[in-house]
Amino acid sequence: GSASRSERIAKYNRLLEIESELGKSAIFGS
Repeated sequence: GSASRSERIAKYNRLLEIESELGKSAIFGS
């Protein structure tokens, strides 16, 4: 229950971090 929920939140936060990093690199790359 709570364990899987926190794990899911952690994965979601990690995805958002990676997405923001990719966005930065994409903007600065171009």
